[in-house]
Amino acid sequence: MSAPSGPTSGWQPLTPRVACQLQLPDGWGLANSGLVLGPEASLLVDVPFDRRTTEALLAGLDPLLRGAGPLRWLVLTHASGDHCYGAGLLEVPEVLATPACAEELAALPPNALAAFCAQAPALGDAGRLLAHAFDRFDFTDLPLRLPDRTLDAPLTLHVGGQPVELRPVGPAHTVGDLVVLLPEDRVLYTGDLVFAGSHPVVWAGPVRRWIATLAQLEQEAVGWRVVPGHGAPGDHRLLAANLAACYRDLGQDAPAQPLDLLAAMGCLLPPPPAP
Repeated sequence: MSAPSGPTSGWQPLTPRVACQLQLPDGWGLANSGLVLGPEASLLVDVPFDRRTTEALLAGLDPLLRGAGPLRWLVLTHASGDHCYGAGLLEVPEVLATPACAEELAALPPNALAAFCAQAPALGDAGRLLAHAFDRFDFTDLPLRLPDRTLDAPLTLHVGGQPVELRPVGPAHTVGDLVVLLPEDRVLYTGDLVFAGSHPVVWAGPVRRWIATLAQLEQEAVGWRVVPGHGAPGDHRLLAANLAACYRDLGQDAPAQPLDLLAAMGCLLPPPPAP
């Protein structure tokens, strides 16, 4: 795989053996996934929301898996449905997540969300949000696939002889977050700890734990490609933008003047073309 010229929807190469699937422009229910190819077995990070979006992911995945090993692992970064509901449509031997992610997914499976959406007209403001966010998706007859293995401490898998670290970091965005680090490839999949171009929802918190996690990851991921849960990939500065927002929320000393904020965002732009 060669490097992409710019972020578009679909599978985008990050390194010769690592890719991300983007759903752009992102929004409610349109999340990113990741792929690590190995000669004998491959690994997928997160899976889309419903049958249509999952089948689109799988169709784009087929050509990437030619010449590589089949999917052996699916890693779920957290239990938000747009990162895990399609798992029941995959033929993958092992699904991994945190124990809290497994519990949360069992408590709100696809058929439960389908029932909420069906009741939307009677649910007031909550129903209006459900209709706004999820009308484009169909959760009926979507099988539930719970994790086969849970981890509450870091776990390193080896894909093609290279380490892939699964690191629990929740509660933060949800009660059971984890991130995926590929130190040899210098790629980080953050799940919904990071959004690009918009602000993550704090479903669980605490925000202070989220801040500490992002601060540590920012130090580790200097020069890495960072794949957010939503939006286009960037580098470690994606983590810094979220840190600034969280610090301001807690009343800490962080840039708050308009020009300072514009500068913080402007540093994320690519450099201007050479004259």
